[in-house]
Amino acid sequence: MTSKPYPRTLQAAKIEGATAENFVPLEALRKGIDIVIPWSDDFRAGGTIKLHLSGGGSGTFHELDIDEFPPEQDLRDYFQPEEIRDLWDSKVELYYFDQNLNRSPISTYSFAAELYRPRVPGIIDNEGLPWSQAAQGFTINIPAYEGASAGELIRLFLIGQHPNSSFILETEVIETGEQTVFFINETISSALSGGMVYLHYHVINTTIERSSRPLSFMMGSLVAAPIAKYVLWAGGDMPFVLNPIDEPKGKYPFITNFGLSLERDDEVFFLVLDDRSWQNEVIVQKISTPTLSADFLASKPIIDNFNNSVFLIATLLRRHGKVLASNSNLVNFPEDSTKQRPAAGPQAAIAQPR
Repeated sequence: MTSKPYPRTLQAAKIEGATAENFVPLEALRKGIDIVIPWSDDFRAGGTIKLHLSGGGSGTFHELDIDEFPPEQDLRDYFQPEEIRDLWDSKVELYYFDQNLNRSPISTYSFAAELYRPRVPGIIDNEGLPWSQAAQGFTINIPAYEGASAGELIRLFLIGQHPNSSFILETEVIETGEQTVFFINETISSALSGGMVYLHYHVINTTIERSSRPLSFMMGSLVAAPIAKYVLWAGGDMPFVLNPIDEPKGKYPFITNFGLSLERDDEVFFLVLDDRSWQNEVIVQKISTPTLSADFLASKPIIDNFNNSVFLIATLLRRHGKVLASNSNLVNFPEDSTKQRPAAGPQAAIAQPR
């Protein structure tokens, strides 16, 4: 739906019972919420108002007939508790469209919850937790929650994307009204690196067991998955499709990014491997100045000789004779590179997780 900018006569809708800071407490959510839409001279007889609540990946809406309300008086609506349950513990946007699809200003509210999602300081929206924030370990905060009792158990699950990368941590509530903090050490942080992480916790006492809503985020890594500088296609699934552009002539360019700056004399190994070919390639770079990325030029004849097969690229970081971290990716060579080469300029590569 394409909306027009809201007219000046449309005013933002409001949630009754919210605080001055636009926080909607738990007792209000349990009863359902009343919403007030200020009257506007843009409202017309026979028109319909579409009222929206959205946040945290969930949403709900109602349609209101203007004729059901007295003229020039505020419109009112009510959302049942079960309609807004998925919006708890979320930043919620409230807005509406009039009969001409003009959109009102957006009001933003914070909805309470019985148990709040875990909080991870340092997470960047749409990026996740950078390795620079997790290399020495990181913290997970469990916000204070309603009905907490000193001594009850909090059981935290950390579910990693890779094999053998899931953990269970437990602690007891010491002070009610205060957040509970878990410190995640370097060993766990390394095991979780380079993939999706899901956090979930239970609160357990002698009478009841309660569960939180999960939190998921992408975990950074010391060595990101290598990728071609140019690709024809790269999405959430692998392998990505190589764009056969050689730069300079006779070489395919690849790149690996790093979560922390490399040190002088670090060694970076880049491998191009196909188990059906006798011709493979190993490129070694010795780092002379601190850097957050490394570029590699792989042999075009070797890759062209892979006969359109899916092949592996891998990056290994070695420091003082010890491999600190590695990552790999799968590459699909297009079956007919002349037909798939784009007419315009090259398409930038999209980094993939380990």
